[in-house]
Amino acid sequence: MLRGLRGRGIEGKSVVVYAQWDSKEAYDAFREQPAAQRSAERQKIEAKLDALAIWRDSNTYRVVHTRAAGE
Repeated sequence: MLRGLRGRGIEGKSVVVYAQWDSKEAYDAFREQPAAQRSAERQKIEAKLDALAIWRDSNTYRVVHTRAAGE
């Protein structure tokens, strides 16, 4: 869940980050990769996130229902 800096405290200014992985094993490999082995691009992005984040949580979910926009 992301909230824009100008949106803090204003309802409706949040975004949920959603990603799909090919498999649980692929996700686990990404999460468990030692920092020294991560690509320069990933390290750059993670450093930027660390500088901006005030709180971070990670979780996995099982999809039980989907729908397209307008349904």
